[in-house]
Amino acid sequence: MRTILTILICVLMTHASIATEYFVSQKIGNDKNKGTQKSPFKTIQHAADIAIAGDTVTVLEGVYREQIVPKNGGKEGKPIIYQAAKDAKVEIKGSEIITGWENVEGDIWKAKVSNEIFGNFNPYQLVLTGDWYRDNGKPQHLGEVFLNSNALYEKNTFEELTSEPSPRQKHAPNNHLRWFVQSDEKETTFFVVFGKDLNPNEELVEISVRESCFYPDKEYVNYITIRGFEFSQAATQWAPPTQEQIGMIAARWCKGWIIEDNIISNSKSTGITLGKYSDALHVDQFPIPDPKKNGYARYIECVFRAGKYGWNKETIGGHIVRNNKIFDCGQTAICGSMGSAWSIIENNEIYGIYRFKEFGGDEMAGIKFHAAIDTIIRNNYIHHNISGLWLDWMTQDTQVVNNVFAYNDDCDIFAEVNHGPYFVGNNILASRRSIFYNSGGGAFVHNILGGFVTTLSDSRFTPYFFPHEAHVAGFMQIDFTDNRYFNNIFANRNNLHLDRKDGILDCFGLTRYDNIENNRLVAKGNIYFNTSRPSKFDVNYLVFEDFYNDLQVIEEENEIFLTLNLPEDFKNSETQIITTETLGRAHYPDAPFVNPDGSKIVVDKDMLGASRPAQPMAGPLEELKAGANKIKVWEKRK
Repeated sequence: MRTILTILICVLMTHASIATEYFVSQKIGNDKNKGTQKSPFKTIQHAADIAIAGDTVTVLEGVYREQIVPKNGGKEGKPIIYQAAKDAKVEIKGSEIITGWENVEGDIWKAKVSNEIFGNFNPYQLVLTGDWYRDNGKPQHLGEVFLNSNALYEKNTFEELTSEPSPRQKHAPNNHLRWFVQSDEKETTFFVVFGKDLNPNEELVEISVRESCFYPDKEYVNYITIRGFEFSQAATQWAPPTQEQIGMIAARWCKGWIIEDNIISNSKSTGITLGKYSDALHVDQFPIPDPKKNGYARYIECVFRAGKYGWNKETIGGHIVRNNKIFDCGQTAICGSMGSAWSIIENNEIYGIYRFKEFGGDEMAGIKFHAAIDTIIRNNYIHHNISGLWLDWMTQDTQVVNNVFAYNDDCDIFAEVNHGPYFVGNNILASRRSIFYNSGGGAFVHNILGGFVTTLSDSRFTPYFFPHEAHVAGFMQIDFTDNRYFNNIFANRNNLHLDRKDGILDCFGLTRYDNIENNRLVAKGNIYFNTSRPSKFDVNYLVFEDFYNDLQVIEEENEIFLTLNLPEDFKNSETQIITTETLGRAHYPDAPFVNPDGSKIVVDKDMLGASRPAQPMAGPLEELKAGANKIKVWEKRK
């Protein structure tokens, strides 16, 4: 009898552990169905209510206008997978279609909607707000209006619908397509300029109504994979590091999400958040509960309270974001406050961030991370954004490697108030400003810098950690001289000169470090072009004055190329293979430069994986040669 009972229990346990694949079809499904391929559910949400660890939710072609709230998480090795069916176009939208447009006058049309469409969240009665946000005197609603999938410009008055564009938007595309909104307790009215001779009743017009497209209603919903979808048009709130951070896809203070092979666009603020815990005692409530306390003080409090919410490698972070195309978001493509630690961000294309220049703030970039611990950012193409990558506060043992940055307005990489150690290597930094810098503990190795470098001292005290842990080891002011530059090419592609008088100290090269006492700068094996110059601490460097190298990053169909002219003797620089021993230790953390897993750094491969000889080429590519170069450095997803 005992043997029979044991067998029965084993059979039941085996049956319970069998993973299930649920199917969803917006076109032919019904949530009363069984969820099989022949009898699919209608909504993704219904599948999300029942899926458990190891299950897969496969979504068939269609447009799904819903905010998915996953009830359960997976387990390590047994995630819950949400995926688009093979070769299917599956759109998940935070918007609804609006019809019944009436012409008011000229190109201005009007439509009214009942507020029932919004439920408890009306984004046209809410405005962007939060720490480090600036509305520039023009408050912006969370909601947007879209014409044929393109977002239009919001105006604050009816009269502005026909006024001249603002100076910020003067050269923006389609800046004449605008909307103004009025909302009361019962209905919301839109006034829109759609363009000359266009009838909106014959076009696709949508308004964003949901705050997210994929967002758990609780924390610690772990191990979820999201694959192959097109996400767009969510009414996301401004996402500073002091509040929860809700993106169009929001990994809510959890572990082990994989977000891959998606197309993500037209979020009011942020595409993907890997963000902070929710804390009602803090600034997740609006307006800010204590306006006398600034964001700097609030964020220090956030860091100390994070331990209460389980901020450690075993519980939080460890996400993978890869092979996505993310564009046309107002604030960031990817952001994360503490929740991005121990993560990998790779092979993504990011562009069009801060698309309309409608609002401003100090949290805007292609990628914006606070407390990136043991994070890897590699093989991404980040271009035509307000800034490329912004690493803010407590970046430690993070690596930024093999990326292509180009045509970013403000800078390619901004490293702010970090103590390190962190490593930036084998990157192409081709924008007008390559680096904006008020940090210490950085190692810049085998990069090519097409623009200038801005360095600032900073009086703020910020934390640093014990290596590879989220445990504060100390607080210090920033020592921005505690940096290393090995085997870089300072290209100064346009032979520019700088004459800044506003307190920001720019230079082509490293001369900014020359007149600073107790300098810890180490610089070896670098090459300087045009007006770029070495610091007095440089050794083994080369200078090529007035050599027009014409550095460019160009696109040809889906392929990205670096083009660059080099002189005959550029290979004469005295370089060496860079290792953990070469780089020394970051000053205040007193920690070595190592890989996120703790192993030693050996920079013996270039950005394309080619092996380096004992005396390698300066810059990110070993195949550089004298004369004209054209080298494929990235390929877009098809």
